[in-house]
Amino acid sequence: MGNLSLADIKKFHKNLRSIAKTVEFATAYGGNGDTISNKTGVSKEDGYRIYDQYMKAFPNLAKYFKQIGDQTIKQGYVIISPITGRKYYFPKYQQYLELKNQDSLNTEDWKTMKQMESAMQRLAQNYPIQGQSAETIKIAAILVFDYIVQNNYFGIFKLIDLVHDEILSEFPENKLDEFSKIILNAMEKSGSFYCKTIPLKAAGDYGDYWIH
Repeated sequence: MGNLSLADIKKFHKNLRSIAKTVEFATAYGGNGDTISNKTGVSKEDGYRIYDQYMKAFPNLAKYFKQIGDQTIKQGYVIISPITGRKYYFPKYQQYLELKNQDSLNTEDWKTMKQMESAMQRLAQNYPIQGQSAETIKIAAILVFDYIVQNNYFGIFKLIDLVHDEILSEFPENKLDEFSKIILNAMEKSGSFYCKTIPLKAAGDYGDYWIH
């Protein structure tokens, strides 16, 4: 399995790829073995085994999660992107501080405070991923739109929608090579603004309907 290419995994092992993606998303959202078990249908024992193996494979991940979680709990906001400086402020942070600064808490208030900390931890793990991904696709769309303007392709090269990490577009079939390259190049250029260590590659697909 370790020698398979990504193309072979997508083609012959879709179920395993789907489980792997579920584990990645669950971990990024602050999930654990229980989350993996619930999302994939494996036993809780296997869920925690997968979670532990995932963390062992990426030994600095847990350290990073704790660091950004502690930072968010301390300052009351998540830094979505250090590139753009965009932030998300935790809406109940003042209430959290009031509970935290009390000398003693009853059981219910203590649970509320801990639930807020857990919520901030999950936001800290997920928002930089989701937020910068959203920024990346928007910048890519701007680059594509600039190309449309510069080449007077209004009504020919149509941007239909942005869906998560996809740019949905319509254009004549005889423009497929030109326009698909423009979209892929725009997405990869946009990705290079945010991820400077590992190139983010884009892949395209086409058809008479929205394939994904």
